[in-house]
Amino acid sequence: MADAFVLRLLAPDHDPDRMVEAAAEWVAVDSGGARLGNVARGSLAEAAAAAAGGRRVIALVPGADVVLAQPELPGRTQNRLLQLAPVALEENLAADIESLHFAVGRAGTDRRVPVAAVDRARFRGWLESLRAAGLEPAAVYPDSLVVPANPAHVVLLLDGPRVHLRRPGALPFALEADPMDAALLVAGLPPADPADAQATHLMVYASPADWEHARPAVEALRERIGSVKVQLLPDGPLPVYAGTAVTEPPFSLLQGEFTVRQ
Repeated sequence: MADAFVLRLLAPDHDPDRMVEAAAEWVAVDSGGARLGNVARGSLAEAAAAAAGGRRVIALVPGADVVLAQPELPGRTQNRLLQLAPVALEENLAADIESLHFAVGRAGTDRRVPVAAVDRARFRGWLESLRAAGLEPAAVYPDSLVVPANPAHVVLLLDGPRVHLRRPGALPFALEADPMDAALLVAGLPPADPADAQATHLMVYASPADWEHARPAVEALRERIGSVKVQLLPDGPLPVYAGTAVTEPPFSLLQGEFTVRQ
């Protein structure tokens, strides 16, 4: 697999003090997910200039704007699954399903299928902004979906105003990071059952600034669960997202009417 240029669209509320006027951040990685340069931030035009060179472009969009679910669907082909997904999720979505764009992953052995739903107009707007700048993504993933999976740990990735949590074998989900103790409580940390709590091992990814904010609440878990490990990310979470996007790519949002014709 060739090198990749991983670009992340930043939500308007994402760390406004540090990323004033920055629409995106980006980094180039090799086929093994290793960085080929520094993380950069700026406009989409600046990103397009940095992407020149033939690398495959992967775009990440705000996971907080994408609903993830894993319903049981009877279909086998992608087209059939795309037809069934809106019906399966209709009762659980606040928006009119006609206004949403759906994408699906591969069905598991239990016939459960990972499904993503995003406002169609918003998704189209993201693509139009990228293309207007000269960026044509080969794949588009919600940043929450490239939070690394860990078979032995609950993964907690701190990302500015939000926190992503991913349990072994499950889809990730995003929560508001402030207050952190409330976010952990909603995430089920620590588990109420003492046996479950001792069997829970937590892996935390965080920038130094995010860790300082979350540290008191996370440290309070050390005596209540099996273990807590922390990996600080000096350049933020993008290198972690990019590594997962290249080495363990999830399903792309570029499906249905947005399918890229190679």
